[in-house]
Amino acid sequence: MRISVLLAGAFAVCTSALANPAFKPFEAEYVLHKGSVKTATTKVTLSVSGNQYDYSRQGSTAGIASMFSSYSLSETSQFTVNSQGQIQGSKYSDTKGSKNSKRSTSILFDWAKRIAIHTKKGQSHSVALVDEALDPFAVELAMMRDLKKSHQLPVYSIVDGGKMTPYKFEILGEETVTTPAGTFTALKIKRERENKKRTTYIWAAPKLGYLPVKAEHVEKEGSPVTSVLTSVRGLP
Repeated sequence: MRISVLLAGAFAVCTSALANPAFKPFEAEYVLHKGSVKTATTKVTLSVSGNQYDYSRQGSTAGIASMFSSYSLSETSQFTVNSQGQIQGSKYSDTKGSKNSKRSTSILFDWAKRIAIHTKKGQSHSVALVDEALDPFAVELAMMRDLKKSHQLPVYSIVDGGKMTPYKFEILGEETVTTPAGTFTALKIKRERENKKRTTYIWAAPKLGYLPVKAEHVEKEGSPVTSVLTSVRGLP
């Protein structure tokens, strides 16, 4: 009798997790500009099957830029969510470049051994994992989760560059952002980098579960690269 009760309880927990995934599936599209010139479009998709999550970003050149190059990018993050609500990566890949010249990065997570194998340019490095070590893409979902939960952003531990790298963010305040997908009140967030040559700003909209509706990469030399939301499905 006791075993049947335990099994029933376990089944209830499992079915509840399936019915209420930690992250709900969505699809968002963005347009990128360098200065005032349209350069690319990207599509971000989160799909869910049980406790298996597949987060992907696909992009390619657009506008006048497509007349001169065929640059594309494909970034994917596959992960599960443990009982503490922590993201546990299983595989990450990032491939970008032109048809004849592509650069690839991959990360394979082994949580049983608590190591990740980071491979870039054919060189592999073993990285010791800490709790909720993330890949450079899944951190976007972790930020959305943490902003909804506490309106704060911790320092994230990211497997990047063949080592554990801290990603630090600073919330600067609220701003109104107008995009092709609508006008949103958004939190403006700054990515703090040790390398001061580049600064990243993100505008995350509470109305869309803190999905980024705008991002801007500013370098000391050259025009800023800006990404803005053009459409979204699956988020309130």
